[in-house]
Amino acid sequence: ASARDGRVVVALRRQDDNAVIEIRDNGAGMSEEFMRSRLFKPFEQGDASITKRYGGTGLGLAISKRLVEMMGGRLWCESTHGEGSRFFVEVPLVEAVAPAPLPAQVPPGSLADDRTLRVLLADDHFVNQQVIAHLVEVMGHQVHVVENGQQALDAVARSVYDVILMDLQMPVMDGLEATRHIRAAHGAAPWIVALTAHALDEHRQQCLAAGMNDFVSKPVQLTDLRHALVRVPAPTGSAAPAIDASLDSQTLS
Repeated sequence: ASARDGRVVVALRRQDDNAVIEIRDNGAGMSEEFMRSRLFKPFEQGDASITKRYGGTGLGLAISKRLVEMMGGRLWCESTHGEGSRFFVEVPLVEAVAPAPLPAQVPPGSLADDRTLRVLLADDHFVNQQVIAHLVEVMGHQVHVVENGQQALDAVARSVYDVILMDLQMPVMDGLEATRHIRAAHGAAPWIVALTAHALDEHRQQCLAAGMNDFVSKPVQLTDLRHALVRVPAPTGSAAPAIDASLDSQTLS
């Protein structure tokens, strides 16, 4: 390979109690004076022509250095002008700590969580779907995932669920409107838990007014979700009636 073919090599190794990441390129390189006085300063680049050709702000190294230092590590560079550069990130290795066990006690008046719930998760974000569904399954419950409020209505029309985990902001039909439809057709069942990033009381009041029963804040934590699920009341045994998904939401607001 030539000295300027743009090759980048990344290597990871352990050194004593630290992890060391080395990023090596065979590009333009930098002078000793530039590395010492300007390399990790904001808005600086060793070769100004790179900015003109490819863009960039010159903030990447300054931000990276700060992040590494916040982790108790260090970031430095070794370079020779015309011969490429070697960047090193060294951070301490921290022994993984097992998560604290979930509380053995459940809130007064709630049920023990030794039963299997039928859970409907309505959320349009793929990552949220994967994470929350996994947490529900870890707790031993069954979960079915849909992407919006309309799909939640269709799912409730086909099957009976003990609880719906309902995101508020979804395309096609949001969580509040879907909840109003469900309450109009089914009354108090199923139990509906709002998944919301809004913790203000006014947002909670909107959820209660729409017919929701409980709240879990995003990002969803295992302990919070478990507490919400153990508060789900025991089923009455009556099957849910079919829902009219075409019901005009204006009559419910």
